[in-house]
Amino acid sequence: MHKLITRQRMWWLTSTITGFLTALATKSLIKTAYRLIQKEAPETAFDPDRAGFSWPNFLVWALAAGMGLGATRVMSNRLATAEWKFFTGAPPPQGD
Repeated sequence: MHKLITRQRMWWLTSTITGFLTALATKSLIKTAYRLIQKEAPETAFDPDRAGFSWPNFLVWALAAGMGLGATRVMSNRLATAEWKFFTGAPPPQGD
């Protein structure tokens, strides 16, 4: 049983869960920001069949969402590393 739970597998699990949770938080923040700025549901910006759709608006929000998710990935990696160091007292395993 001990061989099944390796440092690499625990690191993978830690970083995956942290990434998932930060992605959910970022998605919520992007939708909230859209609602506050545009005063409408975020789905309008990304659905070309809706009446409020416009290509310039779509491109601006797609770019903003992409940058937000990219920053989230970096933040998630840093957070997972900090968590690992806090709980184990050592840096995470290399190669993942």
